[in-house]
Amino acid sequence: MGEEEQVRRGALGGATERWGRVLGLVADVGDRDGFSVLAVRGRLNMNSTDEFRGVVAEVLRAGRTRLLIDLQAAESVDSTGLGALIWAATRARREGGDLRLANANASVRKLLELSNVTKALPSIEQQDAGTDSTDPDPSA
Repeated sequence: MGEEEQVRRGALGGATERWGRVLGLVADVGDRDGFSVLAVRGRLNMNSTDEFRGVVAEVLRAGRTRLLIDLQAAESVDSTGLGALIWAATRARREGGDLRLANANASVRKLLELSNVTKALPSIEQQDAGTDSTDPDPSA
């Protein structure tokens, strides 16, 4: 069985299946608490954003409009990658869904803060202190 055919467990738990190709980015898709989880690995940059957008578009076409982007294994995100994340959030919301980020490393969090997009790209770690930080929807 090839790498693209393997079923593996995502960083946030739960069974996942591979939708993306292996380039600089690997996108795994699984379900967690009503969200479709896209786990990004490698660099989300000008060389990988077309693949990322393709995976997001495929997931949205399948009717899965609530997206959770897991950045735990993302090495880096540049301005092009940031634009792709904003594009994904816009597309998901246009379809009546939402997009949240999870497990961003310190450099990615800093990029989000410096670019002032934390409201457009909320992180599940940014929830109120009294909520479970692993729950993408504290109102559920």
